[in-house]
Amino acid sequence: MRILFVSPVFKPYSAGIGRVVENEAKGLSRSGFEINILTPLYNQRWIQEEKNNAYAIRRVKPLRQLGNAALIKNWPREDFDLIHLHYPFIGGVRATLKLKKKTGQPLVVTYHMDLLQDGFKGLFFKIYSRLTLPKILQAADKIIVSSLDYAQNSALAPFFLKYQGKIIEIPFGVEESGKYLNKEDTRRELDLSLSLKVILFVGALDKAHYFKGLPILFKALQLLKNQTDFRLVIIGKGERREFYQNLAKKEGVQDKVIFKGFVSDEDLIKYYQSADLLVLPSSGKSEAYGMVLLEAQSQGLPVLASDLPGVRKQVAPRSVGVFPVGDFRKTAYVLRDFFEKDKVDRASIKKWILENRSANLEIKKLSDLYKTLAR
Repeated sequence: MRILFVSPVFKPYSAGIGRVVENEAKGLSRSGFEINILTPLYNQRWIQEEKNNAYAIRRVKPLRQLGNAALIKNWPREDFDLIHLHYPFIGGVRATLKLKKKTGQPLVVTYHMDLLQDGFKGLFFKIYSRLTLPKILQAADKIIVSSLDYAQNSALAPFFLKYQGKIIEIPFGVEESGKYLNKEDTRRELDLSLSLKVILFVGALDKAHYFKGLPILFKALQLLKNQTDFRLVIIGKGERREFYQNLAKKEGVQDKVIFKGFVSDEDLIKYYQSADLLVLPSSGKSEAYGMVLLEAQSQGLPVLASDLPGVRKQVAPRSVGVFPVGDFRKTAYVLRDFFEKDKVDRASIKKWILENRSANLEIKKLSDLYKTLAR
């Protein structure tokens, strides 16, 4: 069966939706599906068309673009049996609806998150969502949400009764890494002392990911800097890196923070295995899931996250837990308590991920859904 993925972002831009699309493409390819991906060509230096063992990708030049918004007039005609749109896609919905109407093929929509922002951009997002969301939901044959908890607290909520027969929950999953190194080896390789408590943050440092909550974490660490010997290792790149470096200096924690920039997937696993804790301090509903929580816990790394709809459901029962959104004092309290006790059962965390959030479970549900719709 031939599946056409339509995604607002994809490699080489690193973001949550793009990572989900790639993970699904790889998993479905292993299950015998032929995967083609359509996405905007945001940078003229990027390769327009490429193919690997898992999927083929075509990057389409937009009529206009602004940040991660790209106005697409028409998608190129591809041979496929089903369209799978990853929403929100500012500028790509109309072209996808036209493709659905022209081909008559089934349309699956994954609703990732609400479009939220302050100021004029926020007003534009609100208007765009009001115009496009009802149309894409009506056209969809099935609507996938990664978490009913998030969906019922999102812009989807008013549509639940009308489209309850279409909506299905399929949590995003992670693959189990077969390579495990002990903490001593990874700390040595990454030049991190074994005596340190290592906190990990993984996220893009760009304007599009303003909601990741680093200012909250810096304020919490400022309360702890004289009490515990720790380092915050920040994995991620973006144009706001200098802003965050200056903010760390302003909060007086610059000596406690290490900006590593972009790292390979292989090295990221090493950081997960060498750290003591991952923190996701996101401050708004644009954070709908938190794939990094699953990635970290799949390595047995406990996590602490904001108590946001969707996000809180990705924290294993025996992990560290959640804290009130934006509450840096509570964050500091939980961190201090964790550093002093550290009685987390890492084996049970990995077991929960394997049983509830494995990529195999996600791919099996997607596969069954596709086959049902394409009959």
